[in-house]
Amino acid sequence: MRGVLVDLVSSIGKRQSFSLYYASLEGETQLLMELQRSQLNAAEKYLKAKYPDVETRRLDRQLLPIAGDGVWSRSLRLKPDIEPLILRKSYEDQMQRNFIDPASSLLQVVQDIPNKSVSSVIRLRISPATTWQRWRAKWILQRTSHPWWSTRTALRDQYAHFANGRLWPRLLTWPIAFMFRRVAATPSDTLDKLNSTLSKTSIDLFAWGPADESSLARKQLDVMAGAFREFTHAGKTDFVPTKVRSGIRTGPTSLLSVEDLASIWHLPTTTVHTPTLARPVIRQLPPPVNLPTAEQGRGAARVGRIAFEQDQRICYLPKSDRLHCLITGKSGCGKSTLVHNLVTHDANSGEGLSVIDPHSDLVSDIIETLPKSRTNDVVLMDVADRSNPVTINPLACSDPLRRPLIASSLLTALKKVFGFDETSAPRLINTLRYTLLALLEQPNATMLDIERMLVNKNYRKHVSGRIEDEKVRSFWNDEVPSWSERYYNEAIPAITNKIGQYTANPITRAVLSDPKGSIDLRQIIDQQKILLVSLSQGLIGEDAAKLLGSLMLAGIQQAAMSRADMAKQDRSFFNVYMDEYPVYASAEALGDLLAQSRKYGIRLNAIQQVLTQSDDELMAVMFGNVNTLISFQTAFDDAEVLANQLGEPLEPTDLLNLPKYHAVTRMAIDGIPARPFIVQTLPPPTSSKKTALAAAIRKVSRARYGRQLKACSSLADSRQQVDSSN
Repeated sequence: MRGVLVDLVSSIGKRQSFSLYYASLEGETQLLMELQRSQLNAAEKYLKAKYPDVETRRLDRQLLPIAGDGVWSRSLRLKPDIEPLILRKSYEDQMQRNFIDPASSLLQVVQDIPNKSVSSVIRLRISPATTWQRWRAKWILQRTSHPWWSTRTALRDQYAHFANGRLWPRLLTWPIAFMFRRVAATPSDTLDKLNSTLSKTSIDLFAWGPADESSLARKQLDVMAGAFREFTHAGKTDFVPTKVRSGIRTGPTSLLSVEDLASIWHLPTTTVHTPTLARPVIRQLPPPVNLPTAEQGRGAARVGRIAFEQDQRICYLPKSDRLHCLITGKSGCGKSTLVHNLVTHDANSGEGLSVIDPHSDLVSDIIETLPKSRTNDVVLMDVADRSNPVTINPLACSDPLRRPLIASSLLTALKKVFGFDETSAPRLINTLRYTLLALLEQPNATMLDIERMLVNKNYRKHVSGRIEDEKVRSFWNDEVPSWSERYYNEAIPAITNKIGQYTANPITRAVLSDPKGSIDLRQIIDQQKILLVSLSQGLIGEDAAKLLGSLMLAGIQQAAMSRADMAKQDRSFFNVYMDEYPVYASAEALGDLLAQSRKYGIRLNAIQQVLTQSDDELMAVMFGNVNTLISFQTAFDDAEVLANQLGEPLEPTDLLNLPKYHAVTRMAIDGIPARPFIVQTLPPPTSSKKTALAAAIRKVSRARYGRQLKACSSLADSRQQVDSSN
């Protein structure tokens, strides 16, 4: 703080001044500066240069009350003021072996008195010392350097106090001064003080409250005056208080160096434990210099407002740099608000998008704010709509060349849902793979036919007779019949038991029982539609939501990769938002999707609460592919990982202390990851006349893409007839 005060004292004129305060505002103990408007910018620059992480705010308010009967004041004068205050390095607790901040006592005494309406303030009014005052202080030091004073230190200090004091005491010391010749001052702390930057400083104490609390306010002044004894040398220097007076009064000045001022008023150290001390909520992280401007960000998504000092710019995410994005943070910190804003921007821009929401709340909010012009583009897959569900058939494929890719994608999804892999169950996976390959060749097969293929011999015979792929046909006609009854009874139930958990759910059966499927994901992507998938985990259960989410993600992946038949310039961007993606996405599935989807026009936005939901492989895939990383307040274990990914100068504590709706952002600018900075997310889009529009969106989507349960049941009955006839 010494350097800051030197700059401030040196920058003001002889008749100018500024004030330093210890005060309690709105229940918080704060350090304040009272400066002229011309000094504000310079003071902030000085503070930022010395303390890059300091948080500054400008207050336009009166710190002291209007003078009245309930206001009391008292002032302190250093005696003698040519002597320096005790140095901060002397404040060392020899027993505890740690540093004790002397400002702690001043911060304690200005706290609001509990259950009382008495407030108090400490003010240091500072102006530069004149040349004459500096010369006079050195003149007094030369007089007191005479050998006669060496054994009369108390008398010497009294003389120095009066000689550099007010007019009448100063005149009385003139005869004594002429009794001693001036002696060259030897190097000492006093000489160092007088050779440094000096200031005239008045130390004023104020307390106020109701008339019936007058005695308590006067007692508070005594307590504040006693706190300054922490800065004086016993028997050498002391702060002499004036009488307690009514009203706002300014007392006598003392000659203080910037070292003295820095000892009294400085930023609190970590040893200060004042409960009400106002500490910065978040560390100041300056945004990148080349952050896109409003002109450069035309048509770009808005992430939020920059949370750095007085910077009020909006952080844009340009289309050219909007690659895959990871959004993480605790529940209730603002993730859904940010996603809502991004989805609304995409919808208003005419872009295609998909939202996979395991909880349904996000989708409900999005529907309320969609533009009227996109009503016919919305495809709402709400599993809570049991009368007219939107159906999908992941096994529908007319291209024989794509069948192995679809089988691999579906197998990856089922491995995530069932919780097994090639290491733990290689034969089970092999059987499931050939089951999918066989059903992909059937014109009306659905996911519900997996269990039928394994259990119903008549249906299995019917399917195997229509398989064109020789390898797949050989598996069912040659290998499966060679299984022993014991092996068959061990292998098949391991799959059917897993499948049965999901097919037992009537909602899952309704969604997966339509051979044709009511939606075409490739068509949705190419035509820039809005696909909203509300899985309503609380209504259908976690297992069913996991299965449907995995199948939807696999379907989007295959639809995206099928765009290889299009020219690159014709592939419009399609944004996929995966809320709580670790529930239904695996590292294998996301690895392929992240690595290949961008070339096919797919931009992924993954949202999750905590990293512990994901395994190390999944997080390695995410961190290795996302270009934009946005982290809200997170848990301690996650903060360490995310701080390393976001990069310097971020620390884990910065993520732990983030307030609500604030996030640390690392985005790509011109393809290069920029340094992290903090943004405050914008409020969610609202509209007072969207209720009718939301109902219209649901009605239009249900009429176009919904399937009645009777139709789905009749199709299932027809397949049962095929089974019995064979």
